[in-house]
Formats: sequence, structure tokens, C-alpha cells
Amino acid sequence: MVLVYLLLLVAIMLINRTFFGMKIMPTDVFSVIWCIFAATASLGVLGYYPTNFTTNMMIIVTILVFNGAFILFYGLGNKNYNSISDKKETDILKNTHINFWVMIGLNVVSWAVSLPYLKNTIRVILTEGFEALRYYTYQYGEDGNLVNQIVSTNAQLFFTWIVLPVFTATMAITGVLLMIKHKHRVVFLAVSIIDAFVYVALFGGRGIILKLVSLILISAIITGEKKPLQFIVKHKALLAVVSVLFIVLVWLTLQRSFAGMSVLENIYAYVAAPFIFLQTVLEEYPLTTTPTLWGTATIGGIVSVIGIVGKIFFGVDFAAPENTIPLVTGGYLQIGEGITFNSMTTMIYPFLRDYGYAGIVVGPAIFAMAVAFVCRNYEKNRTLRGLCIFVYLFHTVIFSVQNYTFFKLEAWMILVFIFVFTTKVKIKNGSIYFS
Repeated sequence: MVLVYLLLLVAIMLINRTFFGMKIMPTDVFSVIWCIFAATASLGVLGYYPTNFTTNMMIIVTILVFNGAFILFYGLGNKNYNSISDKKETDILKNTHINFWVMIGLNVVSWAVSLPYLKNTIRVILTEGFEALRYYTYQYGEDGNLVNQIVSTNAQLFFTWIVLPVFTATMAITGVLLMIKHKHRVVFLAVSIIDAFVYVALFGGRGIILKLVSLILISAIITGEKKPLQFIVKHKALLAVVSVLFIVLVWLTLQRSFAGMSVLENIYAYVAAPFIFLQTVLEEYPLTTTPTLWGTATIGGIVSVIGIVGKIFFGVDFAAPENTIPLVTGGYLQIGEGITFNSMTTMIYPFLRDYGYAGIVVGPAIFAMAVAFVCRNYEKNRTLRGLCIFVYLFHTVIFSVQNYTFFKLEAWMILVFIFVFTTKVKIKNGSIYFS
């Protein structure tokens, strides 16, 4: 299977160059990550079970559909696929408005809300370590909800649906501001770093630091110089900051759940193991034994809002996909000799729950269509808001190797806060205008 994946990757790269020239597109990064790590997962190295023929076929179809759908939807109405590849994105932004005090205010409020809990979580870190904190704050209950022994359920939901989206939206915007050399870029870089360390101290996860680093790098990919050396010279201070964050990320990784393994083994566990876990979940819980979600996981965050409204105003309990899917994926299953894993099933599993095995076609096609729409919208309108949303969608494409982000409300709230932070509101003649 390794040869098949490598040939598939080469073919996709050649096709993408035909359509997009040398411009790096989401499909390029998606294909590199999925092909390389799916290939390694098929080998059964490091004590992991190898992926079987059925799983590899699902992965290959997913890769092909995502690439084909992106090219199709991106190209509809575009006479020239490569129309902007010879320009720097930052040279042609038409609108760079940000709501400075709204961003600062919501971040400060988020820090203030965190303070009462930080004294307890920091005590756990100092006495028992990050692994213990993660255990206390990130376990799934029988109902599919996260069980947090330090933070109350309502506070946990507030952090997940409000605080984390505020932090992530700020980071996505910060990455872009750094690349376009916005006058407030240093302020928001400092805010983003504080956000990251506050969240690490609250929940023991290092994902927030990886998210900050990746959003900055994605912004650089989209808006950077074509000549790497020129980019390094222009952004050497920023690269120093990113390097320090990366070192902290590595250190935290070695403190956490896969401690005792090398950094490369940790990386494998988080980007190749999801393919194996997907296979194991389907073996342990066949689709014929789990309820079909009928498309609700694809827009799961929106369905969660409907469920919340129904419960508050009508007293109706409705289990949204972000609650029902963890009932299956939240438990630890064996994916190798003495190796257990949970939670991450790549983006494929929610689509399988929505559409059955047709999900490997329908789901990636819908996701690719959304990414292509956002990409085209940014290229057409050239706004800071459009660019920030594109950066975030690019991020979700990269991490689709772990999960499909939009089956959770958190992802949709990030988009809401990007809109809030970057949209100018005008009231004229009794009417409200957004720009």
C-alpha cells in the first residue's frame, strides 16, 4: 500500500500544478498528510496494528473525492485557476479592519473567568504533573459528555463553546496580522501567547499551542514570499517566537500521555494512529449497530445549537452528534500491542455515521465544497475577514487527519468570533450594514 499512496500523492501533485501552478492549495497539504501517514499506518510499525484493505480503500476514496470536489467547486465560474498565484496576498487586501477593543475585551474577560480555576489546576500541575491534570479534566462519561473533576459542567461548556473559540479566533486573526504587518500585530501576538498558556494551565492539553503555531504557519503559506530566504529575513523575530513555542510544545508532549516515547513516536500516535483507531471502531461498533445520524454530524455544531435551544425553552432533551459520537469513540480501544487509543477517528467516521459507506464520497465532497467556496470568496473580495476564515478552514483541513472539526459547536463559534472581530458595523438611515 505504501507504493499506492506514494503514486497517488505524485499524481495529485501533478494534477494540482496543472490547475493551480505553484500556488500551495489546501488540497496539496491535505494530500501530503493523508497519503504519507495513511501509508505508514498500513505498515503496522511501532507495535501498531496495520490498516486493512477495506480501511485503505476508504482512505484512498476520501483523498480522491476531496481533491476532485475541491477542483470542481473551486473552478466553477473561474476562467483562470491560477489568476492570483503571481501576487502576494498581502498586496491586494481591500479591507483590514479589526474591532480592537472587542477582541481585547473578550480575551480579558476569558482570562478573568479562568482565574478561579487556575489556582486549582496549577496546583495539580506542580504536585502531580500535566498527565494528572489531563486525566482530571478530560475524560468521557457514559453519556458521551466530558467529565471534568476540577471545572463544573457549566463552566466546562463555557470554556469549550466561548473561551476556546475566542482564543482560536484571536490566534487565526493574529497569524494574518503578523503576515500583513498590521500595526496591532505585536499586541495580539502577546494576547495569543497568553491565551495559549492559560488554556494549557486549565486543561493540560498542548493542542492549543500547536494550534497557534499552525495558524501562524498557515498564514505564512497563504500570504508569504515566494522566496523562503526573503521571508526568513523579514520575519526572523517571529520565527524565533514560533521556535520557542515549538520547543514548549515538544516539552509538553513528552510530559503527557505518550511520555516515554520519542517525539517522532508521539507524532505518529497523533497523525497515523487515527486511521488505525477508525478501523478498530468500525470493527468493534459496526455501522449496522449504531444509529444513522442522517447528515446531522456534517453540520453538528448547528444541530447542537438547536438542541440547546430545545432544552432551554421547551425542556426537550436532544442528543447532538457531538454527544452521540463520543459514546463510541470516547472509550479506549486497543490499536496495537499494549497500545490503546481514543477519540480521533479522522474526518471519515462522522461522515460514515451520517451517510453509511456512501459517506466516504458525500462527506469529503461537502467539506471540499465548503473549503473551495471560502477560498474563492476570499480571492474575490480580498477582506481580512475572508482571509482569516480561509486560514482557519485551511487549519481544519490539515487536522482532518484527526477529526472532522465541524461536528462540534466549538468550530462554528470560532467562525462567529472571527466575524465579530473583523466586521465593521455601520448604522445609516435606521439600517444596519456590515462590511
